[in-house]
Amino acid sequence: MSSPLFWNLPHELRRLVFVNLSSERRNHIHNLREKDPEHRDISSLIPFLQTRSIFVHIPKAAGTSAVYSLYGRKAGDHRTIADYQLCFSQKEFDSFFKFAFVRNPWDRLLSAYLYLKQGGRNREDQEWAETYLCIFETFTQFVQQWVNEENIQLGLHFRPQSDFLCTHKAQLAVDFIGYLEDIDRDYEYIRGKLGIGQPLKTRNQTMHREKDYRQYYSNETIQIVERVYQQDIALLGYTFEGIEKKSQQGRE
Repeated sequence: MSSPLFWNLPHELRRLVFVNLSSERRNHIHNLREKDPEHRDISSLIPFLQTRSIFVHIPKAAGTSAVYSLYGRKAGDHRTIADYQLCFSQKEFDSFFKFAFVRNPWDRLLSAYLYLKQGGRNREDQEWAETYLCIFETFTQFVQQWVNEENIQLGLHFRPQSDFLCTHKAQLAVDFIGYLEDIDRDYEYIRGKLGIGQPLKTRNQTMHREKDYRQYYSNETIQIVERVYQQDIALLGYTFEGIEKKSQQGRE
């Protein structure tokens, strides 16, 4: 739902309106919260309820490795923080430890492109790539001809990271932001904070690249990404070369 009127409603009223718009939606939220799937690759909110935490899984930012290492199963899926406001009561949402991992926007864009070019993870990814990516022979062509503010909203893997981290009022709503570039230390901080999980294990890795992400870019494509993902760059402190200043969210 994208109506400003809806998102301006108080938390509990907004949640009530959302779940009562259809019985299907109400049942879906109920099942996510109450029914424990037998298979660990089926998403559930139960791990979040059990650990009083919410992991915002941003695509192509090491989220699959983090979620399975921490919770031992798939949890939450690629929902935004605003989506979680509809899944949890205000008391739950305010008291749960909310966190995410982020990635350099230039690096993430390339990773998402290569991942989908290789077929992604499922039939949905394959169909999306066949629709939008098959016409581009190179990453440079893709950035020059496709990457703009409107198109990146068409694919989950290309949506800005700020979409996942901020409410519809553009307010950052997580308690801690971990950086893929410093994932070992940040992951261990989260694991210690929650008192759960195993050492980080790599999963869902895009095929090894022959070159550093910076070698895939020209001055023109650097500037395109800088313009299109400017909110992520400002929020998270990235530059093309790396991190200029990390977000201090949750950092002492």
